[in-house]
Amino acid sequence: MGGLGATEVFEMMNQQGIRQILYGGMAVGAWSPVARIYELIESPGTLDNEDYEPSMPEGDEPKWRRNVRNVLQKDKETPRLEWNPESAEYRLNEFVVGLAYPRRVVTNK
Repeated sequence: MGGLGATEVFEMMNQQGIRQILYGGMAVGAWSPVARIYELIESPGTLDNEDYEPSMPEGDEPKWRRNVRNVLQKDKETPRLEWNPESAEYRLNEFVVGLAYPRRVVTNK
């Protein structure tokens, strides 16, 4: 039948889940603003109530957005993702597409 069952329970989105959606949905070689990246993560409907809780006690930003930014910050230090500070956009690099993504991110630092 496909789709999700009514009893399906999701866990809070983790870094691996963010990367799977992000790198499966980003256009290779095209610059994407953070707003577009947020749309990619939120659109599959895989976020749960905990993901939408505030990331800080007095804040209104959901946890999942903070987690997405953390992934972007880590991955821009790898060959997989480029960051353009002038336009505040990210780009998935062509030469790493198709390579298995490591469970641990190894940075250049």
